[in-house]
Amino acid sequence: MAALARESVVPTDPSCVRGSHGRLPDDPQDASVLLCSSREHARDRFHATQVKRFLLSCLGVGG
Repeated sequence: MAALARESVVPTDPSCVRGSHGRLPDDPQDASVLLCSSREHARDRFHATQVKRFLLSCLGVGG
């Protein structure tokens, strides 16, 4: 007799997915906000690929 193992399967029904999952907002006014207490790091906008480097520079760590 073969024993059947209970499998954990990822559903293919997209209705269970919620949230933006990285999607950029249609209006830039609805974009994420990044706060920092250091004026030397202030800027109006960041590209998503610049955030890691920015955070490391705030900590004084190379990136």
